[in-house]
Amino acid sequence: MWNKIKAFFSGNPAPVEEGADHRHVDYTVQKNRKFDMIARILAVLAALLLWIYVVSTTTVSEEEDFSLVPVVCNGEESLRSEYGLVVQSMSIDTLNVRLMGNRQELRKVTNEQVKAYISLAGIDTAGEYELKVYVDVPSGITVVSQSVSQVVVQVDRTAQKQMSVTESNLSLQGWTLSEGCFFGETKLNIDTLTVEGPTLSLQKVASVELYSDVIGDADESFTVTATPHLLDSKGNIITDSSLSIRETGQIKISVEVLKSKTVPLTVQGKNGYLTADQYTLTPSTAVIVGEPKMVDATDALTVAVVDETDLAAKATVQFSLNITGLTVTDSQNAPLTTVQAQFDLSALPVHVVEEVPVFRGSEAVGSVKVTVRGVSTEVAAIVQALTSKDITVYSDTEQPEGTISAMTAVFTETLRAYVYAVEITDYDNTPPSKDVIGNLEHPVVPVEIVA
Repeated sequence: MWNKIKAFFSGNPAPVEEGADHRHVDYTVQKNRKFDMIARILAVLAALLLWIYVVSTTTVSEEEDFSLVPVVCNGEESLRSEYGLVVQSMSIDTLNVRLMGNRQELRKVTNEQVKAYISLAGIDTAGEYELKVYVDVPSGITVVSQSVSQVVVQVDRTAQKQMSVTESNLSLQGWTLSEGCFFGETKLNIDTLTVEGPTLSLQKVASVELYSDVIGDADESFTVTATPHLLDSKGNIITDSSLSIRETGQIKISVEVLKSKTVPLTVQGKNGYLTADQYTLTPSTAVIVGEPKMVDATDALTVAVVDETDLAAKATVQFSLNITGLTVTDSQNAPLTTVQAQFDLSALPVHVVEEVPVFRGSEAVGSVKVTVRGVSTEVAAIVQALTSKDITVYSDTEQPEGTISAMTAVFTETLRAYVYAVEITDYDNTPPSKDVIGNLEHPVVPVEIVA
């Protein structure tokens, strides 16, 4: 057995043991030789394939085309700053390049690694120049050919052009207005733009359009920055890179967002006695325009606050309209500055009470007549039943005695919700009798005097 193993690794036939079957030995030898030959052939094939791969990836060169490689100008900043010149035009701005290198390295090259450029060094005057196009490629790669080797460059002096801008130059495309809202006034922080570039290029500039740098939903006024775009006479955007705008990034625009709504007009009573059926307003409604939040919060406009005690049974009063923060118009969009009110309180019960005592402090100094009005027709019986015992008049001690305008009528507490004094007249400086005063139920605390 040991002899067979040695023979397998050495490639020699194993010795035949004495007494062994010779036919079996011959078959084994032939089998071993066949396996050995197959193994040798496979080893040679593997080595050959490895050699082919190494040679093809490390030594075999191939070529590849790169199209539309941009041609850039080196030295533009120096040309502008030192000599006041700019590149007006170039005969071409891209070219095609064929590169060569070993397959493995060439396949790693990207379009961004292929650089084409011209040098503006040495140019100090305006004119036309024919300049060489240089191509830089990664190390180990060779430029086989390039579609263009020379570029004609037109160099011109820089000039400036002042362009006026207003809100009419603003484009708010992309903004979505909330329901019922609309754009109002727009304000710009500048009124002119300075465009700089070659004289020939400047002649193409006809106007400026401003585009909002952000977009969104507008439900209130906002401020945005704007990007200017230069337009030619046909309204097309100019893409000439030789032109520049000094104020780019500094333009701020305030945009007003407004909302409108029709609301009723009202008059309020100072003391709470006036009701809506006691007056008529002309006009009765108004259109309000303002910031959306303020408009949404306004359900009615109060034209004026009136003192009911000063109103006659029938009266016509014209009020000036002064509403802060809102623009108010009529239904025809005309500015609304005045509103006429017609008051009719003639249906309310009225009663004159005589010999109502007047107090200065705690002392009764005389008497007056008090005209009393009920707050509604339902209290007519209460009004007609009033007597001097239900009312006390107080006179301001800081004013001369007998001054009617300094007197205030105070009703007993149970009657104050039903009646109010309209007029105090006929002062009599004869003090009421002690019997009358003794029966009066009047407040003894100081009373606020309402002029």
